[in-house]
Amino acid sequence: MSIQETATLSSAGEYLEELNGVKLRFRVSGSGPVCILQTPGWGPEIAAYRELAGFEDTFTMVYLDTRGSGGSERPDDSTFTFENFAADVDGVRRFLGADQVVAMGHSFAGVLCIEYTLRYPRSVAGLILLDAVVAEVPEAQRDRQQRIDKMRGEPWLPDAIDALETIMGGYVPTSDEEFASFVGRFLPPYFVDQSIRARFQEGLAAAVWSHDAYRGSLNLEMFELDLRPRLREIDAPALVVVGSADFICGPIQSQWAHENLRNSVLMEVQGVGHFPWLEAPHEFFSRAKKELRDLGIRA
Repeated sequence: MSIQETATLSSAGEYLEELNGVKLRFRVSGSGPVCILQTPGWGPEIAAYRELAGFEDTFTMVYLDTRGSGGSERPDDSTFTFENFAADVDGVRRFLGADQVVAMGHSFAGVLCIEYTLRYPRSVAGLILLDAVVAEVPEAQRDRQQRIDKMRGEPWLPDAIDALETIMGGYVPTSDEEFASFVGRFLPPYFVDQSIRARFQEGLAAAVWSHDAYRGSLNLEMFELDLRPRLREIDAPALVVVGSADFICGPIQSQWAHENLRNSVLMEVQGVGHFPWLEAPHEFFSRAKKELRDLGIRA
């Protein structure tokens, strides 16, 4: 079945299904080829990505809370492996009855999409990587520090960096509430427009930030990966998107992805941070849909 034929194969609505030994919550909405958008695996719930519903006129969107996050079951930490994350997504694909899907992921979810594609290449018709990380290496860390240095003088920066360094340094929050507090503190540098950040944060006031998922995700060695050599194994077409002012997964990451993927288009959105669809929605969706058509990743 070609991607043009993988349209709405399951009824729209909310699902909680046991797949790959864990109960996974996902929501299906939209029309067109099936696109699975998964959370990054380290704790956010899918509500953080509600604005990506702008793709529902292009895809049958499947919004998946990864294991341990949102409304999905919180299994033992030992089950947080790339193998299981990939098998979870493929379980959703099979449940929906789709021969192939488009895999979409933001930030560390881009890593999960890449790992899924490497393990299930015949199941993936295309990749959409949004401000994704592909290599945590010294060059990336230097680039991140240079971008932080340019923010010096911002009143929110010291507390944001303190929170981020605490979390990235290995501290594990002991409750969802404590984890949510850390996220709220380190969010400002992820945005250029702080008014948009404030609205985003306000909209997620009731969201679940799973400290159990964060603890489990440490098994993935998030801060030590380098996927660049393995990207050359991927044949599926890929759209790689990045905000030019993203400090955490900046253009250097997307450039590496574009250079190593066999068939990709790099789309840089100027003057925005880690969430380009929030800070420049019209440009983001109009350009992305055109690039997807040109790549053949849509009906």
